[in-house]
Amino acid sequence: MNYDYNEYDYSMKFDFGLLKKALQVMMKFKSAVIILFTVNTIVSILDTIFPLLNMYALRLFVEQKNVTSFAQMFIVIGALYVVQSASIYVFIRQAGKLEVGVVYEIRRRLFENLQALSFSYFDKTPVGWIISRVASDAQLIGDFLAWAFPDIFWSAAVILIAFAQMFLINSRLSFYILTAVPFVFAASWFFQSAILKNNREVRRWNSKITGAINESVSGAKTTKTLVREAENLAEFSATSEEMRLSSMRLARYSSLYFPVINVIASAALGAIFVIGGDSVSTNIMDIPAFTLFVNYLIQIFEHIQNLTRIFSEMQRSQVASERTFSLIEKTPDITDSAEVVQEYGDALNPKLENWAPITGEAEFRDVSFRYAENEPVLENFNLLAR
Repeated sequence: MNYDYNEYDYSMKFDFGLLKKALQVMMKFKSAVIILFTVNTIVSILDTIFPLLNMYALRLFVEQKNVTSFAQMFIVIGALYVVQSASIYVFIRQAGKLEVGVVYEIRRRLFENLQALSFSYFDKTPVGWIISRVASDAQLIGDFLAWAFPDIFWSAAVILIAFAQMFLINSRLSFYILTAVPFVFAASWFFQSAILKNNREVRRWNSKITGAINESVSGAKTTKTLVREAENLAEFSATSEEMRLSSMRLARYSSLYFPVINVIASAALGAIFVIGGDSVSTNIMDIPAFTLFVNYLIQIFEHIQNLTRIFSEMQRSQVASERTFSLIEKTPDITDSAEVVQEYGDALNPKLENWAPITGEAEFRDVSFRYAENEPVLENFNLLAR
């Protein structure tokens, strides 16, 4: 069996054109998208309100020892949690619908284009490679658009709102925290190319393994007849080993990425305690405001970590998008003219009422045909059909 199918060598940079194509598929389900981003906005605002309520409660109940409004505070917080829970429920429900819809739409487009492609494409392309596009890559794109992409908006909104609140309370301390953000983006840029490259390798070897399994099953009788079990096992083992090595390299880079972000977050939190503690001791900031800063900082870096997780998913999604949309946009080697399509339709939408009845006989004498040079399909072909 031959597993050496080399795919198109895609660009190493992030391709916003591919993201635009994926978003166009996503926007076919506009109502679900609008609901998703609406509830995300609600959840983002609520996430940043709770630390403010915590600061207010500390000042009122602890510093001022005034518990007369405790019941009202309890009701307000309880109502906000109910709204947040309802918003999360709506988000999960709509994201599930969007995921199913996007995956269905991508697979429909793949299937339609596969029906139109020339025989030469299927002569050159392993079936396993096609199955991998339709099955796993389409699902990966749907997962990213429905779950990860809305999370970008959620995390970005929480970070921006939290920073705005922090600057209103203590701009000097907020500036120190803000200096840690460029280090996060620098670390992301450093790991981007390595993660993207190894993701491509993993997906490429996954396609070859899928193709190998397909050929092993469909060609089982031939394998038994030629007694090739040992050779096939050796070839498959070599392919699986390459997949394992690529996956290990990807895991190493990913496992380094998140600890680096954690180190930066820990350093920023340490700076908060040093500088913020000094501000509390000199009465520049009270303890409730300092607590608000700590809560916001924890929120900010939790969401930065979430964005780094989404960043890794985005790399995998780009690889899947490259391969999926390349198949969707693949054009047949031979196409009908516009006049023929207008009169008789195409393979998916035939205009049978315009087709002429088949009568008489057709004969081929010494017909030779090829799609490309040095790739003959028919040589001196003869056929009489009545």
